[in-house]
Formats: sequence, C-alpha cells, structure tokens
Amino acid sequence: MENVFMYSALFGGTIFVAQLALQLLGVIDFEGLEIVEEGDGDDGAFTLLSINVLSSFIMMFGCVGMMCYKEMGMSREISVIFGVAAGVGMVYVTKNLVGILMKLRHDGAETCLSQFMEQSTVITITINPDSNTGAVMFNGETYKAFSEDNTMLPVATRVIVVGYEDSHLIVKKEFE
Repeated sequence: MENVFMYSALFGGTIFVAQLALQLLGVIDFEGLEIVEEGDGDDGAFTLLSINVLSSFIMMFGCVGMMCYKEMGMSREISVIFGVAAGVGMVYVTKNLVGILMKLRHDGAETCLSQFMEQSTVITITINPDSNTGAVMFNGETYKAFSEDNTMLPVATRVIVVGYEDSHLIVKKEFE
C-alpha cells in the first residue's frame, strides 16, 4: 500500500506542477485540458474530469495517504479514507484557483482588446458564423473575430473593430 501512495503522490504531483507551470507561462490553454464537460459548462476551464482535477486528486491522495499510513501508523482503510478526503479537498481548492486565474486572464484580455476599438484592419481567416471561425491581424498578431451582424466575411475584407467579447473582437465591414 505504501507504494500505491508514493507513486500516486509522485505521478499526480509531477503532472499537476508541470501543467500548472505550462498554463501560467501560456504554453497551453486552460480550456484545452478537459476530458468530460460538467453540466452546463459554467466554468470552461474546470470540468468534472480534467487534467487539473485528476492530477490534484491523485497528488493529495498519495501525499496524505502516505503520511497517514507510514508516519502516523494508521490502517490501510483509514489512510485511504483520509487520502480520498484530502483529494476531494484539493479538487475544491484547484477549482477555485483555476477560476481566479481565468478571471485574471479574462480581465487582461479585455484590457488588451480594448486598444483595437474603432481601428481598421483586414480579415486573415474567413469569418464564418456557422463554424464560429474567423480572425483579423494587428501588428503581426492574429486575433479571433466575429462579425457584428453574424454574416460571413471573406479573407482580405476591410473591417472596423466595434467591440469585444470573451477574448474575441467584434468587427463590421468597412464601407468606403
């Protein structure tokens, strides 16, 4: 049983720290880590079965289970119960931490996108409301975009930024 706790702590801890560091550095996206979505998707970054949840649960299960079993001399069953309880507690903490990080990230994205208001640019990826795709470019960087009136706008169409929502620019066709 000692090995189960030890390997759980090592495996879960390694995955948890690695993915959190990669998320904070912007190498991977918070939204791209879900396996099965929870309910209505009220928090896109945290799902019922995600890498965040699984790694934090396994890490705490292993750490607390090992401490209870080896250091405190508790039985296997009691150690497992405490390990599961600690894992569930860590899932709750992880959910709140990810929620805070997503809010900070979202607030920063809105501040960044506001600088493009009323500016003119060209569509680089066709804006298609049916497939929820489309992009424009500013200063060599690509930004996701929607059309204001939900119409398709082809590549090279001149547009003006009229708003932003959920890290997407809202554009309308520029009339000459």
